[in-house]
Amino acid sequence: MVLATASETNGAYSAFEIFVPPGAGTPLHAHSNQEAVFYVVKGYLRFQAGDAVEQHGPGSLVHAARNVPHLFVNMGNEEAVVIVIARPGGIEKFFLEVGTEIAATDAPTAPTQEEIDRILAFAPAHAITMFPQAGEAM
Repeated sequence: MVLATASETNGAYSAFEIFVPPGAGTPLHAHSNQEAVFYVVKGYLRFQAGDAVEQHGPGSLVHAARNVPHLFVNMGNEEAVVIVIARPGGIEKFFLEVGTEIAATDAPTAPTQEEIDRILAFAPAHAITMFPQAGEAM
């Protein structure tokens, strides 16, 4: 869910609330235009930023600097909730291009191959480098 867009913050940042099902997360990727801060509201996530790999629970704050490959995965048995702030704003344009809108009552699902192909196709235009690993689910 988008909490704040770049147009609402005069370009300073974009903010999101992300609901992460058990076993789901992001592939390894890096942003050359944004840095990101992740605040874990609920659940336990394994974060990798550069070579550091750590598990973080509620109340944890994790920073991913520009150009540093990072990912997170929900390691628990329940949905995790994360607030993400990307600075400067604008990354929501990428999410709108590649995402599939779901109703607020729908449970998130793993991306389809078509969605994965869109992510890989549109990422470079948004200064995002993807590092998919063999056999990895996005």
